[in-house]
Amino acid sequence: MTSHRWLLLMWAIFCGVLPSGCAALKLPAESATAAASPSPPPVLEPTGNIDPFAGISRAIAPESAKDKASTVDGQIALARLCERRGENDQAEQMYRAMLAKAPQDGRLHHRLGVLAIRKGNFPVAEEHLRKAQEILPSNPDVFSDLGYCYYLQQRLPDAERALNQATQISADHPAATNNLALVVGAQGHFKEALTLFKRVNSEAEAYANMGYVLAQHGDPAQAQEMYARALTLRKDLKAAAQAMVQIEERSRTSDQDKNQRRGPTAVNESENILAQR
Repeated sequence: MTSHRWLLLMWAIFCGVLPSGCAALKLPAESATAAASPSPPPVLEPTGNIDPFAGISRAIAPESAKDKASTVDGQIALARLCERRGENDQAEQMYRAMLAKAPQDGRLHHRLGVLAIRKGNFPVAEEHLRKAQEILPSNPDVFSDLGYCYYLQQRLPDAERALNQATQISADHPAATNNLALVVGAQGHFKEALTLFKRVNSEAEAYANMGYVLAQHGDPAQAQEMYARALTLRKDLKAAAQAMVQIEERSRTSDQDKNQRRGPTAVNESENILAQR
């Protein structure tokens, strides 16, 4: 079969699924994940003298269950590519179209849950991720993303429970372990958080992450100390350097605001209060 006719046949399979704007997507060279995704099913040679511009779908033999599964894998890979390109609305349309045909595919619920998190639509995210949990009870990614969804809502006990489940399935799952460190750190368990960060990061990155936790916890001095340790270990850690600059700028701004609020009236009021004692 000529390469021209093969391409036309491939187009016939996918053009009915992809929304406009995503049909002609090209895999970027650096996208190892997308490049390694399962390929579309093999297309059979048409029988008889078929015009390649008409009736192509009639020339393809009925898909087996294996072929259909492989086709879905290819469609999911393309939807994931849309996500990586920032085309989340198009990716969501694709996932929903696939979900209408395969409502028990946990991967589709998972991705729709992730997209809902990005939109800040936590009820929808939780609904999809819980459904994905039921279908994929051994998938640590689902539990990790559900835990992160809870973390963003400050539902820390729920987040810790989901993330612990993820690390029970996969002890050194990077995202789940980092998210669990964020959660325990937000609850003031700093030593445990640092231990978790060190499990899946370099020591410099672990200290930088602890700096973020402490800054979020309202302790800029300790946060700067953690960032300084990180930079001692790795001078090229730009995130740590930028964070230190931001903390210093906020500290200066806060001091300036305090000085502006202090005027003759404020000083006199303080003196009057002291004099009345």
